[in-house]
Amino acid sequence: MHKDTSNIAIIPARGGSKRLPRKNLYPIHGKPMIGWVIEKAISSGLFRQVIVSSEDHEVLEAARSFGAEPYQRPEHLADDMTHVGPVVDDVVESLKLRADTVCLLFATALLMRTHHLKQAFALLCKPEVKTVVPITEFDSAIQRAYEMHQDGSIQMATPEFFQSRSQDLPKRFRDAGMFSWSKTLGHGGKVLGYVVPRTEAVDIDTPDDLSLAEALFNLQRRDS
Repeated sequence: MHKDTSNIAIIPARGGSKRLPRKNLYPIHGKPMIGWVIEKAISSGLFRQVIVSSEDHEVLEAARSFGAEPYQRPEHLADDMTHVGPVVDDVVESLKLRADTVCLLFATALLMRTHHLKQAFALLCKPEVKTVVPITEFDSAIQRAYEMHQDGSIQMATPEFFQSRSQDLPKRFRDAGMFSWSKTLGHGGKVLGYVVPRTEAVDIDTPDDLSLAEALFNLQRRDS
C-alpha cells in the first residue's frame, strides 16, 4: 500500500446510550462530539469516504453537516447488545464498498489527533500487519488490583503479586477507545498496538469519563 490507497472510515453512532445519554451529540465548544471526530478524520486526508452509521435522525444530520456520509442503520442493529462488527459489515455490504482498508472510528474519540491516524496508518502499511489498534498503558500495575465483595470487603484479585514491586511487573495496556484499522484483503497477519499517552486516551462511557475527556481536550486546544 501507499499513501493514495483506498481507505474508508466508518463511525458507528447510535442515538441511544444508557450510561451517558446522547453522548455522541454532547456539545463541546459549540460542536457535537461526533463533529470533532469527523473533522479530524477528514482533515487527515487519509480517507476516500467517512461514513456515519446511525438509526438516529439527529446524528445523521450532524454527520452530514460536518462532511460525512450518513447511512441509515437498520433498527435491528441499533440496540445496546449489538457489537460493532456486524454494524461495520452492514455498511460495507449494503453500500457495496470496495476499499483496501476499513477504519472503525469511534464517535467519542474526542482526544484523537490527526497524527494518531497517520502514524497508525504507517504501521498498517507494513506487509506483515493486518490490524492496528490504539492502546494506552494502565495507570497502575493491574496485577495488583483489588476485588470488592458485596459486603464491602476487599482482597487482591491475584494475591501471588502481593509482594511484587509495581516497577518489576510487566506493563499492561487497554484499548484507547479511538479506532481499529484493518486491511480488507488477506487472512492472518499481526495485530499491532499503537501506544498513545494516557492523557490522550479516555474511553467515554460515564459522566466522570466525559468530564475528564473534556478537561483534557481543553488542554489540547490551549497547547495547540
